[in-house]
Amino acid sequence: MLKKIKKLWTLNQKVRFMKYLRGRIERLQWRKLKAIIAHAHATVPYYRDLFSRHHLKPEDIRCFQDLKKIPLTSKKDIVSLDRSRITSDAVAPDDRYEMRTSGSTGEPFRFFLDTAYGKQVGLDCIRSKRLHGLRPTDKILRVGGDGP
Repeated sequence: MLKKIKKLWTLNQKVRFMKYLRGRIERLQWRKLKAIIAHAHATVPYYRDLFSRHHLKPEDIRCFQDLKKIPLTSKKDIVSLDRSRITSDAVAPDDRYEMRTSGSTGEPFRFFLDTAYGKQVGLDCIRSKRLHGLRPTDKILRVGGDGP
């Protein structure tokens, strides 16, 4: 029962954000982006090394324009690395699940997501459905592919 209450509270918090003004949303996005950068630097060896090689610290990223200081990472840069180099050590191995890309670039890529993130994605899906007038239990069909 407690899990259901927590899930409903989290969903309510997400729906509440839909009413925010643009400036408030941008401030929230910036705060969360800075937290992600700091988290990646602190817990993911690849990003810690990347920042070190370029003499950067998370505190050096003070505004959106500073994002240019962070070198781009391509799939080619990380596909050959051991998973432990690109996986956060803040998430216990039992709290991760494996995902794979389709391999449309020629080689599938394995990576891991934490279960809390998976739940977050589920709540985002519910929020999106509500925003578009659907109920959380409504089924949707997604059609896609690479067209000519």
